[in-house]
Amino acid sequence: MANWRRWPWKLIALSSGVAFGVFIILGITLAGNDLPALPTQQGMDLYGGTMHGNKISTKSWTFDYTHAQLSTDGTAGTIQGIHNGVVYKNGKPYMHVTAQEITLNTQSLDFTATGKVVITRADPKADERFETDEMIWTNALHLMRLDHPSFLRTGNRVLKIGGAVIDFNKNTVHLTSVDGSVLIQHKPSQASH
Repeated sequence: MANWRRWPWKLIALSSGVAFGVFIILGITLAGNDLPALPTQQGMDLYGGTMHGNKISTKSWTFDYTHAQLSTDGTAGTIQGIHNGVVYKNGKPYMHVTAQEITLNTQSLDFTATGKVVITRADPKADERFETDEMIWTNALHLMRLDHPSFLRTGNRVLKIGGAVIDFNKNTVHLTSVDGSVLIQHKPSQASH
């Protein structure tokens, strides 16, 4: 019994404390080293499109954005800060879109734009723009729906509408609950000359 009393207990306690502290520091320093690396800016293929850098492109539309977050299975996404958005008709720019956020189905390429949404015709001579808080794009039908109250502005004229359906395939715009006046000018087609 006399042997254990002679041991340098203070030195053993101090050494154990230092070893425990080094263990904790190493654990904190090395934490996360076994996690997979974050994706690089190489891009990602979507069903019918790609995400690269801060741009999403498909045959039907393309957007620049500030932030994107995809679901764990990659079938849905929330994309914020939409700018330089273009929706195509027959492979040519038809409408420009800006929005605070879109929710995207990466399989069907349908999306819903929310927040402050502004839609303008791609024709630089056109002075028409829709302003709303929600726009729904159905990719398979090439159909743009404004189900919430919206404003159609041309110059200084304002048309308040209850909703709109823009059918890219039929080249029609259906407005509901119209209040106000607006002037829309279209260039005559070649066939009408």
